[in-house]
Amino acid sequence: MLVAVTVLGIAGGASPCLGQVPPFIAAWGGFGPGDAQFLNPVAVALDAAGVVYVGDDHANVVKRFTRSGTYLSQWPAFDPKGASIGPDGSIYLSEGGLGATFVGRYTPSGVLVAQWPVGMQATGIAVDKDGSVYVADNAGPLRKFSATGTLLGQWGTQGTGPGQFKFLDGVAVDGMGHVYTAEIVNNRVQKFTTSGVYITQWGIGGSGDGQFNEPVRLVTSLDGALVYVVDNSNSRIQVFTNSGSYLGQWGTAGSGAGQFLNPIGIAVDGVGNVFVADTNNGRIQVFGDAATPARPMSWGALKQRFR
Repeated sequence: MLVAVTVLGIAGGASPCLGQVPPFIAAWGGFGPGDAQFLNPVAVALDAAGVVYVGDDHANVVKRFTRSGTYLSQWPAFDPKGASIGPDGSIYLSEGGLGATFVGRYTPSGVLVAQWPVGMQATGIAVDKDGSVYVADNAGPLRKFSATGTLLGQWGTQGTGPGQFKFLDGVAVDGMGHVYTAEIVNNRVQKFTTSGVYITQWGIGGSGDGQFNEPVRLVTSLDGALVYVVDNSNSRIQVFTNSGSYLGQWGTAGSGAGQFLNPIGIAVDGVGNVFVADTNNGRIQVFGDAATPARPMSWGALKQRFR
């Protein structure tokens, strides 16, 4: 279904920051125990070679695919919740159940290289270009580790104020000295320096533009200009500037192309394609680059801001 674009503009403004709703490219997977199927895909990450890693916490595995969805291999992991790729190609997983979570560092083929305990209920994980590992914890602060597991710092007590967290779930880094977090209960995104200095925040509870109903994971575009937020209970992806200005969204509840049922994981590849772990549909969906204005819009709705 074609939906008209809604444009918000300022007379004499510059080019829009976001060109269109990302076009749907593919969906693959499906519920089941097979190699190319999933029981509960919650984490997704891509390496520089274009290999897609999917963490399935109900199946206790990480599965490897080509970016077009061809199954490659898998290895066992204990309740994987989050996944991220380090600058050396290592795969970092947040693993474990309530009260006994840890970080596992693996080679691309699944050989365990290092492991260390972290918090009570680790979920999202992100690795910076210098190899620092940031781990979100539903029950605790955000923790920063070295690539070998040395605790470098942590921040965020329980609460609703700036720099506090309530059910912290997602973390992302932009490679330019900024860390972004998503909180399920506080329905917001916060932005910090890599040392934990609070910068800004955005979002409140709701289903309107820029509002959230349980935001979980998030990721930045390759240049750090855009922040994609998985709005879980609204079954959509929202896009913002890195300062929090709302740009657009896509997705409604359902099982069709471009629809979601409680998505969780999200990743961006080297050419800007967006991969979403559509958890309760048991699949991965792939979308084109949101920042490229030339592609036609095939579904969804978009609001643009001119600056």
